[in-house]
Amino acid sequence: MDVNNGFILNIPNYLKPSYRISPFQTKDLINNRLNLLSNNHPDKYFKNTYTNKQFIYTEDGRSALEKVILALNLQKKDTVTIFTTTNNLYISSCVTQKIEKHCKWSRQIEKSTKAILINHEFGYCVEDMVYYRSLGYPIIEDFAHSFTASNSTGDAGKYADFLIFSLSKFFAMQMGGVLVYDKKYVNVKDDLKKTKRDYILKNLSRNIHNIGDINKKRFQNYNIYKELFSSIEISNALSINRNNVPAVFMFNVDDKVDLNTMKEYINNHGIESSVFYGKKSYFVPSHQNLEKGDIEYIFTVVKSFLEDHKK
Repeated sequence: MDVNNGFILNIPNYLKPSYRISPFQTKDLINNRLNLLSNNHPDKYFKNTYTNKQFIYTEDGRSALEKVILALNLQKKDTVTIFTTTNNLYISSCVTQKIEKHCKWSRQIEKSTKAILINHEFGYCVEDMVYYRSLGYPIIEDFAHSFTASNSTGDAGKYADFLIFSLSKFFAMQMGGVLVYDKKYVNVKDDLKKTKRDYILKNLSRNIHNIGDINKKRFQNYNIYKELFSSIEISNALSINRNNVPAVFMFNVDDKVDLNTMKEYINNHGIESSVFYGKKSYFVPSHQNLEKGDIEYIFTVVKSFLEDHKK
């Protein structure tokens, strides 16, 4: 074990902290189990935000995506074409594996394309929504990491047939998703069990009013990261606009750095993180439940690896 900037590094497994990409922390187990009461505020939020559309609660974002595939009646020969904010190679296996259960996926328009999935990456939303709408396919917008985010023109979600949300990636919840959809899709099935619906609605009822504070804290944490990393001349990898709500801090890495070795080192320090595959970039947690000291620990771990790598 070593002491670096007041933090213990190279620690045994039984003494590691746990920092996740999502904001859920162990202490939330009890908070989410208390005698919470549900109210109509979550329903009002989705009705008022997405007027003239229907919505259902789901177990998570993955189950919402599967309901979309079923509603579109996609078959094995059909393709879902995926576009992302950066159009980088990186696509979460949570998305691709769910699609592969029913049909094919591609990163370009194919003859067999039957729908377009827009993945708004980590709170940085796709800009060219008018163009994608003009292609004439049903539009699925994946807001899993981008619950309240939009693009610079504010039209993310405006042209969608389906919008997918993962509540556990924005709120400190272990379960919960929302599928917003156009009313013409009358075959969307709402089959969420009562116990799961109760958990989601009780926790949403408690947290839905905190959205503004959550957005503000995520921006504050992003700026703390940016200042710390700029002190060692490392730049953020994604440019941000006022409608974005960062869910991670992504930074550029020198070409000489072995990203997979870096991932092993950082994750071994209790920090859920990953390579942004296809680019020399890396991302670490940046949600509202991180305090400045937590961010300083994550920064210290990254800096320690980079300094050792240069030796």
